Amino acid sequence: AQEEVIAILKHNDSNRLICESRAPIGSHLPVKTCRTYGDIEAQRADAMKTHSDLDKSRVNKGGG
Repeated sequence: AQEEVIAILKHNDSNRLICESRAPIGSHLPVKTCRTYGDIEAQRADAMKTHSDLDKSRVNKGGG
């Protein structure tokens, strides 16, 4: 938690490494994956933009 606070204060939060342990579908054995906070946020922003673009195209086609 202290590393997280220091990273935020230094505006270096996008380099913070976040690791998750999840069991893939069909398995009971968890797999650990690590990504930076910046990568996670970039993927989230891209998904939001894609969703927004789809909504706009739906409205433009009259399917709203």
